[in-house]
Amino acid sequence: MRKWLANLFAPDAQETLSTLGSLELNLLAQGPVEFVFALVEGDNPNHTGELLGAVATIAGHNGSMVQDLVCNLAVLTVGTLASREPLVLERASLVNKLLQAMAGNIKLVHGVEHAHFGSMDSRSRGTYGALLPSFSAGMAVLHALPPGRAQELGAKGASA
Repeated sequence: MRKWLANLFAPDAQETLSTLGSLELNLLAQGPVEFVFALVEGDNPNHTGELLGAVATIAGHNGSMVQDLVCNLAVLTVGTLASREPLVLERASLVNKLLQAMAGNIKLVHGVEHAHFGSMDSRSRGTYGALLPSFSAGMAVLHALPPGRAQELGAKGASA
């Protein structure tokens, strides 16, 4: 495409025009998105890695999308992909299952909110995910929680 543009337009216009075709890929959908932020801490780095893998496996088997794994944080979402299958577990049940499986090595913040989601591409990297308005607030709550606890964002008190 660049060769074709080079024959028709000046160099500075070529760059601008070459990005126009990808703009449609970055139109985000919006709607209700359920989320779970899971922070794990093992006895050692290998244990932490095993716990993080277990979170991803449990979430995947129960219909959640693993949006990202960052250090020892898993961001799980539901509602960003079209699905014909009903969820295996509701969000609160998934949170309880993770708490039971990880005992005192996990803390969770979860909720549902109106969010934008879809393909967020650039020339060098493509990704699919959700832009959660309460992400920063969720991280603050998650940081303050003791291990082995969960809290629904916007709800008072934490569950064990």
